[in-house]
Amino acid sequence: MQDVTANFVRQFLHSLEQDRGNSIRSRNHRLAALRCFFEYVARNEPRHADLCGQIVAIPIKRDTRAIAEYLETDEIRAIFDQIDRNRGDGVRDYALLLFLYPDVEKQSEGKRWRVRHMWSNGARKALMI
Repeated sequence: MQDVTANFVRQFLHSLEQDRGNSIRSRNHRLAALRCFFEYVARNEPRHADLCGQIVAIPIKRDTRAIAEYLETDEIRAIFDQIDRNRGDGVRDYALLLFLYPDVEKQSEGKRWRVRHMWSNGARKALMI
């Protein structure tokens, strides 16, 4: 713990972005993990609480990258094409995505499906028929 300082952590986070080319989002994920660890250390090793508090206080960075607010129809179809509907989890994923995206073709297909619940080994599952 004597080698770790808040400044050292800041330099590490800066290095992630500048030297390794990580995105701000990736940097923030690393910071979140470090915060969790140092919160744990502060609870279990009170003598390091001041140092841990300084590290936990390092702010996250704002990500200026625009978030895609919608997908084009061909992008939606590309997602659907990746799903293996011969597997149970593929059928589940297909059914969920089918109702999440407002693609007319997929909605009309979804209207033909019927959902029945069944119990298997105590777990509730949806069966598409």
